[in-house]
Amino acid sequence: MLGLSFGKLLLLAIVVGVVWFGFRYLTGLGQAVRQGQAAGGVNRAARRAPAIEAEDMTACARCGTYVSAAKPSACSRADCPYRR
Repeated sequence: MLGLSFGKLLLLAIVVGVVWFGFRYLTGLGQAVRQGQAAGGVNRAARRAPAIEAEDMTACARCGTYVSAAKPSACSRADCPYRR
């Protein structure tokens, strides 16, 4: 009727089993690598450049743009209060 013999069903079961166990094996390898990096290896976060520190900003009284509170810099306006 459908042409499914015992041999074809057995072959299908073997192929499904190989794919299933292969997937589990590769997933296990990925987990082992991630655990090894977390345990003693150098992870990506440690290799990144250090984060830039945050800085307080204040609004300019004349134009409203934000400048550094510690070291304010002048804008291109003639009446900028931060001109020296």
